[in-house]
Order: sequence, then structure tokens, then C-alpha cells
Amino acid sequence: MEDEVVNKYRERLRGKLYSYLEAERLLAEEQLAFTCAGCGGTARIADEETWFCPECGRSGGLLELAALRWSARSEWDRIRALCRILRIPVTELETFSSRELRDMALQPRDYLVEGLLPREGLTLLAAPAKTGKSWLVLQLASALVREQPFLGRPTHKTRVLYLSLEDNPLRLRERSRVMDCLGSPDLFFCTRSELLGRGFEEGVDSFLRRQQGIGLVIVDTLQKIREVGRESPSYGADYRTMDLLKELSERYKLAVLLVHHTNKKEEAADSMNMVSGTMGIIGGVDGIWLLRRPSRLEGAGMLQVTGRDTDDMLLRLNFEKESCRWQYLGEGEAERLTQPGLVECLDGFLEEGEEWIGTATELLEQLGLSERMSCISLSSRLKELSGSLAALGIGWEKRTTRQRRDLHLWRRGAGEMPALGELREEDAGENPFLS
Repeated sequence: MEDEVVNKYRERLRGKLYSYLEAERLLAEEQLAFTCAGCGGTARIADEETWFCPECGRSGGLLELAALRWSARSEWDRIRALCRILRIPVTELETFSSRELRDMALQPRDYLVEGLLPREGLTLLAAPAKTGKSWLVLQLASALVREQPFLGRPTHKTRVLYLSLEDNPLRLRERSRVMDCLGSPDLFFCTRSELLGRGFEEGVDSFLRRQQGIGLVIVDTLQKIREVGRESPSYGADYRTMDLLKELSERYKLAVLLVHHTNKKEEAADSMNMVSGTMGIIGGVDGIWLLRRPSRLEGAGMLQVTGRDTDDMLLRLNFEKESCRWQYLGEGEAERLTQPGLVECLDGFLEEGEEWIGTATELLEQLGLSERMSCISLSSRLKELSGSLAALGIGWEKRTTRQRRDLHLWRRGAGEMPALGELREEDAGENPFLS
């Protein structure tokens, strides 16, 4: 960036020291004092533009403070970061020619887990509740601090901060003992945190400045650090949430792994639509791990991996209850990713000449779809799939009495059945569901 442009923004940042400290919430309870980014002592504000630290002798303005905090960044990157925090528009486009791009000394892509987890960036692990995702991330943390393979892939040793916000110290100690990482000086836990935008960033930032060498921050779960409002999150709000966490990753050149939930009652053709929240979450991260386990009673599972810096892959896993570890079984085929849909389930459920009567809840449980679809969704899906079911000879209707509401399903030859969902004449007086 040209000196003229840099000097212009240096001037715009003059006199913004106190505003920055307020925006980053770095001011201590004692006014005009904050933690020195150089020595960790108590620095004080000398005037509107300068500060000094009586403990280490450092002093300067806002840019000098930024240089201490973000020493790995270029001056222009620090200026842009300060402008973003202070909401100062940066109207200069930082462009480069194709020739300059060709000649750039760029570092090759680096990984904490080879081919799976980049050394820098924001990754989302999404899975249904009680699937074993917390065991998976603790297994990852244990592998990284001990430099042991993770899901069949080499790792590079690093220190880890694990914000396990749904656990307590007793459970973490028991799980760490099982995972054989209890007592590691390179694995740090936290069970309480402020919300994003209300102190979370400052707390993590303070820890990372005190503890050097942290390469991975795990947040379990994302919902625990998001502010819950009355209205449903918007795309912009979700994307902004991801942007705040990505800023943390970029500032310290580390990986951030977010543990999140999937929609409990959705049957999605596109597996990415199973991630809870708006598309702002998916669009705001660098990579997504989608953990799927058809039955909690069985260990078999699949981990779908997709991202900007990783190849799309499907890993076949098995959860061993004795060791509480996910074992890597190899890579799966793309067509094996999609779970059986409603048509496929009903096709295997009813033989020709059979019929079934029961509630929608009972049917979902017997089909193994209770975690993916609601009773209301089942009714609408049956109507939508009428043509496909008719081709298989499957018919259905709704029956209701004062005591209960049932579904009646039957299977005959393709040309011998009434239209799907059509009320048979003998039941016409009992079915207010059908119009």
C-alpha cells in the first residue's frame, strides 16, 4: 500500500486511543488504565492520544499499541483492523495485478490435521444432539497436544484451548482420563464465557496473549456464546457472528473449531441445510464437518467434510463405547452420504399385501425417522410424494376418532389401489383431515 494512503489513515486514527479501548473493552475498572500488551502490566493513558506503562517503560499511541497486540501483521493490516473496530470506512481497494500475484512469496497451505483441519481458519462441526461430537473434539484436542494421529491422519503438535461450555470440571476430568490426556500442560479448559460482543472476544484475547503457542480454540457449543433474541436469527446476524470469530482466527493465525447442532426435525435433500440457523453460518465459515449417526444405539457414523482449503470427503467412522473414541474405517462413496428418504423407508417397510395402522409418531419411530422429521412434516411429505408412492403400490389415508388419530398404510399392485391419501368410502364420516 502506498505511503500516501497509509499516512491518510494514520491521521484518521489519531486521537482514537480511548475510543478503541472502549470498543475493545480493554479498560480496567480503574479508569484510564488497561493491560499492557507488552508485559501484561498496568498501562495508563497519558492523554487523548498516548499511553505509557510504568512497569516496562513502553509508551506510544494507538498504532504502537496495535503493533504490540498484532505483531505478526503488516502495518496496513493493523490499520484496517483498527478502522473496522472503530467503524471508520476504508475506501481504498487493495489491488494487485496478476503479475504481482504470480510473484508473491506465498506460504503453502498448512494443516494441524493433514488434509482435514487447516492451521488457520474457521471450521464448523455440526451434528444432532447426543451423537458424540464432544467426544470427537476432545479426541482431536488429545491427539494434537500429544501429536498422535486423528482419524487416520497425521497431526502437528500444538496447544489447545477447549471452551466446553456445556460441561463441568468433574465431567471434563472423567472424560480426559478416558481420553488419556489428563494432566497435559498444553490443554486448557474453560466452562464459562461471556457472549460474543459482550466480553467473549476480550476474554479469549487476554488468554491468548498470556498463553503462547495456542494453535486451536474449540467452542462447544456455538449457541452458548450467541445472544438469544426474541426473533429468529437473520442471515446478516449469523454472518456477523462468524465474522467476529474469523477475526479471532486471523488475528492470532490459529484454527477455531465451532461445535454446533443440526436441525432435529428436518429431512434435507442437501445435507448442508441440516445445519441449524441461516445460510449465514455456512457462508461465514471456511470448512464444515457434518457428523451423522443413523442410530445412537449403534456405533456406525459418517463424517462429511467440505471446505475452501480441504478436499470434499466422506469418512466412515465407528464409535467404540468402551474407549469412547471414534475409529476411522476409511473413506466412503458419495452416494452413501444421503440417508434413506421417506419413499425408500416405506418401500422397505411394507411388503405387497401388507397394511399398517398407527399414529404418525409410531410410524416415524418404526421407520427410524423420528430425529429427522416431525409428525406435521410427515403428513405434508406423504402428499408431496403421492406419485412416487403410487408407483410402488403404496396407499395411505388418515383416520381419526375422538380418542386418537391414526395413519392407515397399505400396499397392493400398482393398478389396484385408490389414489394416495384418498379417503375410502367406508371411513368417510371419520376423517376431518382430508378436504
